[in-house]
Amino acid sequence: MLPFIWILFTLTLGKMNVFFVPHSHNDAGWLETADWYYENKVRHTLDNMLGILNLIPEAKFVWAEIYFLSRYLQDYPEKKPQVISMNKQGRFEIVGGGWVQHDEATVDLEMAIRQTEAGFDYISSELGINEVKIGWQLDPFGHSSLTPALFEKMGIEVLVFSRVEYNFRTQLQNSSNMEFIWKPQGLNSENGVFTHVLNNHYSSPSFLSLWFWDEHCYGQLPANETGVLNWYNIFSIQALEDYVLSTAYKYKTNNQLMLIGDDFYYTDWNTTYYLIDLLVKISEQSTNVNFKFATASEYFDAVLSSSTSFEVFGGDLMPLVSAGSSGHPSYWWKPWTGYYSTKPHIKQLMYNTQKFARIGEIISSSWSATKLMAYEVDMCTHHDAITGTMKEPVYYDYLQRIENDQQMLLNELGLQINNLTSTNSTSSTELMIPYKVLFIINPLNWAVKKTLSLEAASEYVRIFDTSNQTIISQSVPYLDNYKSYFTYELQGLQIKTFFVSEYAYKCDGCSIPSTLNNIQTISNNYITIELTKGLLTSLKTQNMEYFIDGTIVRYDTYMSGPYSFVEDEPAEIICELETFNHYSGSIVDVAESYLRYDQDVFIQRIIVDKITDSFIMTFYVYAERNNDIFYRFHQIYKQKGWFYTFNTANLQKRYFEPNASNKTGHNYYPITGGVVADLGDKFLYFIPTFSLGAGMPFENVFELNLHRHPSYDDQLGIGSYSGDIYPVEHEWIIGFTDLNYQSIWDHFLDHRSSPIVFFNTFNNSLTTNFSLATEYNTIPQYKNTYEFLNNFDCAYLSSLVIRNNSYIFRIFNKCNTQIKVDFTEDFEELNLGGLPLNNMRKFNEQGYLELIAYNNTGKNVLEYPKGDGNDGIMPYEMKTYKLKANGIMDKNIMSEVVGGDINGINGLSYSMIIVCGAGVLGILIVVVAFRANKRDKIGLEQLKIELD
Repeated sequence: MLPFIWILFTLTLGKMNVFFVPHSHNDAGWLETADWYYENKVRHTLDNMLGILNLIPEAKFVWAEIYFLSRYLQDYPEKKPQVISMNKQGRFEIVGGGWVQHDEATVDLEMAIRQTEAGFDYISSELGINEVKIGWQLDPFGHSSLTPALFEKMGIEVLVFSRVEYNFRTQLQNSSNMEFIWKPQGLNSENGVFTHVLNNHYSSPSFLSLWFWDEHCYGQLPANETGVLNWYNIFSIQALEDYVLSTAYKYKTNNQLMLIGDDFYYTDWNTTYYLIDLLVKISEQSTNVNFKFATASEYFDAVLSSSTSFEVFGGDLMPLVSAGSSGHPSYWWKPWTGYYSTKPHIKQLMYNTQKFARIGEIISSSWSATKLMAYEVDMCTHHDAITGTMKEPVYYDYLQRIENDQQMLLNELGLQINNLTSTNSTSSTELMIPYKVLFIINPLNWAVKKTLSLEAASEYVRIFDTSNQTIISQSVPYLDNYKSYFTYELQGLQIKTFFVSEYAYKCDGCSIPSTLNNIQTISNNYITIELTKGLLTSLKTQNMEYFIDGTIVRYDTYMSGPYSFVEDEPAEIICELETFNHYSGSIVDVAESYLRYDQDVFIQRIIVDKITDSFIMTFYVYAERNNDIFYRFHQIYKQKGWFYTFNTANLQKRYFEPNASNKTGHNYYPITGGVVADLGDKFLYFIPTFSLGAGMPFENVFELNLHRHPSYDDQLGIGSYSGDIYPVEHEWIIGFTDLNYQSIWDHFLDHRSSPIVFFNTFNNSLTTNFSLATEYNTIPQYKNTYEFLNNFDCAYLSSLVIRNNSYIFRIFNKCNTQIKVDFTEDFEELNLGGLPLNNMRKFNEQGYLELIAYNNTGKNVLEYPKGDGNDGIMPYEMKTYKLKANGIMDKNIMSEVVGGDINGINGLSYSMIIVCGAGVLGILIVVVAFRANKRDKIGLEQLKIELD
């Protein structure tokens, strides 16, 4: 029967071509620390495979994690020429190219770009590799539509992964669609990426796997030449050919990708040699199948050079639900939705440090031409780091790495800011008591008016500027201290210098104490918030009231774990209001609720200032063992598909699905950018400061995961779950919005990139902790203000770094209107990863692929507006530019005055100007209110950007 099947198959598709692609998946920490893995595993893998490439001409190898490769080549620089040579020969291929394989559920757009750019920068500068075509996300626990949108803009054509929801996989396999074109709309994605779902996992077929010398038991593989011959004689070649035939129906062409490897593979020399030697013999002696060694690119070149067309998918592949252990009933299926919120402390620390990294890059690059890289933060985007899915010692290792990067960034920022703002001029200000130096930085490159705060031990704090003018402030009790709130307007990318003095008594200019009452209504001229028993009940605008009754609930965790969350309905409603305080004043009103649950007290604060139509909600929480804690909102509006998730690329409508046994976990999603709820006449948005999970346990309910502390391991990899000793404080901005991308991006950036309040220390480092700041009693010698770049309302400066004597900067168009760009010869456009632009391959499309579970379809993604051409930056697109750097920025010469007749939309013209003078070069983004009939060039070379 078998020969007949082979004949039939060959007549249909032609002879099968199987591409052996050796690889090793190397987690940058998981069960062991990254250092342990490097010393005990990774360096041996690289040693062995580089040796194999020298000994066996047919052998090839692919490598993904640049973090480990950079360590190896730093330790063994003599290996670098071989890596470069083998890459040029097409035998050692870089796939993925990021510092690590980042998680896709808990990492936002900028975090994903930064870690990938770190890897791209290394391979370009150190290895001369200026192109990565294969995206390699083998192990993340579900895949976001942000990924293909981002990868396309990075020049990546193909995405390879293995983990996909069980029902998705079944549908894809049965329809021969395990390869498709993933074409989301985000970031002005046009081609999409060609997506390959691996047949099973990223491991070798079981009969080709390594044996018990490894810590994993994969099967039996001969470890010497006699064993190879015995294996060949017993199994002949038939077992492998049967395997190929049994899986061929899942793909559309007569080419099959067979990964040879697994976690930390090829660490034993003898087994590595005989495995590769066995595969050589197979490739030489098989007659029914063409077996050969290849890189990943060779396989995809073969697939995409065929005349085959592929279906297009436009949705999102979250969440991941797996079928669990063999033999278990469907209610044991594992929804990989818990890690969205597992160990929230590391997520909060990552996002806080990311904010410092961005502004640190901009300041260091523009002021001192210093290359600043937060490599430890980049490493902790790894899918077993920010996710919280690791052994306990590894968790603490990650936290230390992030804290090290944070301190490095604070030291560098302090050095740069003190250089920028210090002056030797004599001040006439006379200070009666010691003061602390306060720096406020606006990370956005447009003006903002914000209500800010600082924490101090005294109720009486005076904030004043370099001319001794008092900044009016209001004090509000905060735990055992006080917060002083004040409102200030900052220009784009501006640093303001203030001074703060504490008093033990009331003084002229000191913070005005708040008035205390117990009224559970808090409001300003734009919005009114009603609370009941300390929790949100309704929100009122000037003419409408929207009911969103809030409760705190807990789930038992006996079916959950670090990776998974299984809702055990009905959830228990918890918390009783223990204390309520309403502090009111001229700047803010703060409603503070102390909510008791068992031995714990959770603290909710709602902060409403006088100037905005949104409000801030903070929630301090810690979950004891066996608790999943959620903030739940009920709404009375019966729209279907009222719950939207924003992943910093796409807004996607999510429909409630009843939790039938085969749909466990389908209603929970990762929130990296925000949640938008349709309340009928208005849309309500929640934007967090760091990622978390959210879902719909019922059709008219949504809930945000505050903290989780499972009691058990969920048998998905760790083996035993370690506890979490850290509480966390969430901070959400909440308000009403129109459902469009410009509004969502405005709110998102306004919150995520809100002004940062730093204090100076004696060694010119910075701190966000007032109590750690240094007191001075000398005459202050600081400039009042410093601006890096002028305001530019639509073009968000995502990053500005200096590398290889060039400025590289990313611009995101957050507006609904195309920005046109005219280049001069000094500019070069790069891809988002910082490598040269290359022509992207076009794919043959054939209809649309609609996945049956979750209503997961591109039809549910909010459509993007389109520009009217390809010149410039489309709405909600990000682009990267490169400019030769000759020195440091000098703000004093960075200005342009333009006059003339008003024309164009709203009479606005935008210019990105490169100012050169006296050997000093800088980058300026400037908003000009009038477009001149004839620009005064004044010897400046410029990149002109005009609002279309």
